[in-house]
Amino acid sequence: MTFTYLVPIVSILPGAFIDTIVVSFIGDTPYSDVGQWTLNAFIIFYRISVVLFLMTARKKIITKGQIVIFSRFEFFIIHSKGFYLDWSSSGFRSDGQLLFGVINTFPYSSIGFFGLGIAIDLVKKKMP
Repeated sequence: MTFTYLVPIVSILPGAFIDTIVVSFIGDTPYSDVGQWTLNAFIIFYRISVVLFLMTARKKIITKGQIVIFSRFEFFIIHSKGFYLDWSSSGFRSDGQLLFGVINTFPYSSIGFFGLGIAIDLVKKKMP
């Protein structure tokens, strides 16, 4: 999907939305603070969503449909978080090459789904 250039860009659209919300709260000077707060928001969203999903999976049987919906939700969180992590290494500089950073980080942030899949499998195996 990286070579389509469209999917990676769409995958970080929630980042732009969260970024706008953060700017409305803390302002946009310095912009590195906005990027850091946005990154922290995605880390928190990721942790909360995974913990809630895994706790739900422990209590009741989850269907394949629920896993698909959860994975689609995580798609946006994981890729946005991966992009913001990479962008933080440059000090949140904003230039014309930023869009290429989205495309470059997409394959690496996709690795985050391995851990998520392993966690779901472990929880499902412990279920009766």
